[in-house]
Amino acid sequence: MIFNDYLVFVFITICVYLVLKVEKSSRLEKFTRWIPAILLAYLIPAIVNPLFLEIPESHLIHNLSMELLLPLTVLCAMSSISLIDIKIVAGKPLVYFLLSSAIIAICPVILIMIFSLTSSSFQEFLIIEKGYTSTLPVVGSWIGGSSSMLVLKEIAKTPESLFLSVLVLDNLIVNIWTLFLFQWIKKTPTFNKRFNRDEVNFKTEHINEKQKPNLWLSFVIIILTLGLSRLFDLSFLHKIILFSFLGMLLANLIPFWDHKSLQKLSKLLIISVMSILGLKLNLNYLEFNPLLIIFLGMWMLIQFSLSFWLALKMNISLVWVPLASMANVGGVSTAPAVASAYDKRLMPHAIVLAIVSMVTGTFWGLITLQLVKWLVPLI
Repeated sequence: MIFNDYLVFVFITICVYLVLKVEKSSRLEKFTRWIPAILLAYLIPAIVNPLFLEIPESHLIHNLSMELLLPLTVLCAMSSISLIDIKIVAGKPLVYFLLSSAIIAICPVILIMIFSLTSSSFQEFLIIEKGYTSTLPVVGSWIGGSSSMLVLKEIAKTPESLFLSVLVLDNLIVNIWTLFLFQWIKKTPTFNKRFNRDEVNFKTEHINEKQKPNLWLSFVIIILTLGLSRLFDLSFLHKIILFSFLGMLLANLIPFWDHKSLQKLSKLLIISVMSILGLKLNLNYLEFNPLLIIFLGMWMLIQFSLSFWLALKMNISLVWVPLASMANVGGVSTAPAVASAYDKRLMPHAIVLAIVSMVTGTFWGLITLQLVKWLVPLI
């Protein structure tokens, strides 16, 4: 194998370059209609890594992505918009997002009840084999992310063998769901027209436009902010929240701030993060329980269908349906990438929703746990 500690960094750089070339190519326009160029940043490493590189999940690049690259991405993306723009998330979209999270948390309780009453094999799996305990880590993963997943796994006392299956299947389902949402969000203008919904209305004017933007000074401030944060022992969640607020402050208080250039930089960083995430995808070790696959698959489809119905009832733009789903299921890493497939200006709003998801994930999981505790003795 050609694995080398430094080669992986060259490989990621090549991936970013190829994605940008594909995106700008007019000859590949028909291809990118079905597979967005930014999605290639995820698929190319997923294909190449198991065959040639064999980059382990313990590799330095994954730590760098989590500790430096992803926070830098958030900082650049959030500093590319004004407070006027961020108001798009307030009101109905935020209420919709919280209700869609509630649907994710409540769906498994309803499915446990239905499956237990209609199938003896499901009842044995869910009750005797403690399959119901798998719902808590999944709620944590689909709303709060990895940290909530691990916390809720311990609270639910999910058996290790079952948890391993959940990890593998969750990874597979989320990857398939990401592919689906990339296609869905590109078609939202058609859906909005079909259901008489307005597109998202961006207010492009910025508060500070009197002074000419200065990219270099803006970039220096970004790097200094990132460097100073290393002096404090902040958790990943706290770091993401802090950088989000700092980004908005920098964008709105500094007269020479270069919003447009930092938006372009945030896109490059998103592609890089997606490429690094793609290195983790390896289906060679897939193990699954057919009953668990059916349960998780139906859970995902039902919650998305209900979320779509909810968006229609709330009379909001249907772009919030895939965006809310990706902010929950994918989080800070992939939600901005999906948002960029619709409009790059929507990336910071995806980050805001993903942060709300991280903050509330454990809370929703505890609600699911309480509902399951009430239900299981009745089955």
